[in-house]
Amino acid sequence: MIVGLNVDTSVAEHNECFATKPLTKKRTQVVYNETLKKVVSQGLAVDGLIIPSALPNSDYSFKKMIEHIRIDADSAISKIPILVYSADEEEYLNLFDDSKDFQESWFNKIAVAFSPDPALDDFISEVDKEALKAYVDQVGNVPYKKGSHDKSNIWGAYIVLFALKSIEKGNTHYVSSTEELQKRLIEETYYKRLLQKINISSIKDTYKSRLKSEISILKDTLKSGKVLIVEDQLIDGWQSAYEAIFSGIKTVELLFAEDGKTARKIVKESNEIDLVLLDVRLTSDREERLQDETSQPVEELTGVKLSDEIRGILPNVPIIAATASNKSWTLEALLERGISSYWVKASPDLIDTIDLGIENVIDLYKKINETLQWSQRTRFWQEELYRIAQKVQKYSENSDKNSRLYGKAKSLHALLFRSFSPFSKDLSKGLQMNIAFLTIYSCMNDLIEWVCDIETNGDAIRWYLQGDSKNTPVVERRKVHNEKYEWFVQDHCDNSGSKDFPDTAVAKRVLINKRLDFNEYMEMSKIRNGLPLIHGKKHESGSTSESVEFVTDEQITRIICLLSSLVDNHAVYLERQGNL
Repeated sequence: MIVGLNVDTSVAEHNECFATKPLTKKRTQVVYNETLKKVVSQGLAVDGLIIPSALPNSDYSFKKMIEHIRIDADSAISKIPILVYSADEEEYLNLFDDSKDFQESWFNKIAVAFSPDPALDDFISEVDKEALKAYVDQVGNVPYKKGSHDKSNIWGAYIVLFALKSIEKGNTHYVSSTEELQKRLIEETYYKRLLQKINISSIKDTYKSRLKSEISILKDTLKSGKVLIVEDQLIDGWQSAYEAIFSGIKTVELLFAEDGKTARKIVKESNEIDLVLLDVRLTSDREERLQDETSQPVEELTGVKLSDEIRGILPNVPIIAATASNKSWTLEALLERGISSYWVKASPDLIDTIDLGIENVIDLYKKINETLQWSQRTRFWQEELYRIAQKVQKYSENSDKNSRLYGKAKSLHALLFRSFSPFSKDLSKGLQMNIAFLTIYSCMNDLIEWVCDIETNGDAIRWYLQGDSKNTPVVERRKVHNEKYEWFVQDHCDNSGSKDFPDTAVAKRVLINKRLDFNEYMEMSKIRNGLPLIHGKKHESGSTSESVEFVTDEQITRIICLLSSLVDNHAVYLERQGNL
């Protein structure tokens, strides 16, 4: 049977219209694969297909139609003899411009004929297999016409959905979202050929098992909370993909932003965000001229600038860059700018099989799990040290003390961003925690100075409790009857402090004065002094000093809580003194 598509000729025994979608009120989009599906679904034995050379008021291209037919996975479609019909003879003569002879002879080899007045003998029934193979290879290797990042974005979203669909075939959300995106992809012959390699039945059980394991870990790691997703191609499948990724956790709220303005508003209004997944190329960055990796510095990308702004509001929130770039210099630049981790979206240039696709999705889950677990382990310490610095700023006129505390908070922050800190990469797991403990512990002297006001008069030094209306020295260095200077705490002689910097003596006085548990402070001091490599010195063999190889997370939490208690208690004291 001869089938005609949108043609008016007596040769066609059966006529069909192209499936179309509106582009504008005056122009439509031809849906090629839906048209082919409509033809073959009727069970017609198609001996030849007549297609028009042009279709008014549409984006139709006869060359694109031929591509879709010839690369179709169904051999009953791919080898159908085709006749390109042009009712206008002048239009027919201009079909191939100056290269008419070459192109027509090429098409003839793959059973495509051209005619202004079709007849049954115009069809070419035999297909040259070698020519067809060469044609399919040529069509399949034509670069994607849009930018490289757009190419990876839409393919990456499909791979995520397809991988999750493969392990939960009964999930209607996965199935419908995957099929909807596939309908869009398959309209591009570039993707149509790639999709033929993606087959659920070929997925190995080991891949499914590993993916299920990572999904299970995420459910245990993130039981509730908020995840901000900044992605300007949500409509291209990414909203469905991210919804699928977190679908197993009903108590997690997904916050979507398609641009920086929306993202900034969400960050400012949200009380707590547990994770940010950030596309680094947003809006104008996706212009085709800017999708070349070398045309725009990483620091100029909209998403990277946005990450700096998010850090300014929520300095400790973990940010994973979800990027279509796989260039090492781009990824390194992202990490150096404070991104917690990165995940490279599936590019069709590199990931064109389902096994590679599932590996890519497993990698995303791993990055999310590792980033969240590390954040949950270390975020409290970072946030508390920043909070301490902010509180000291509120109650202090000495900006130098405050800046030192902020500097140490930033040092801790950088130290614990192990994913990008060059310094942290060289540390063993235990040594990294030791340095974190020491960084926090070193804030004690800054806080003791903040708690006290210091007055010097020659060699005499008096330390006063800040805000003490009685103006009674906490610690005093004064000359005694033997003409020697000694330290006095609570008017009792105490030479345990340093002659130049009485931090121990001041600490005792302040801590005993109901600021802290003094025994707890001394225990932390003992741990600090027992750490190896303190002040660059290694404990001597056979030394009587107690050595602590590595601090625990609990000990780091205890020292940060000790500082927090000191600051909070003294802030209350200052407020009470101000009310008297």
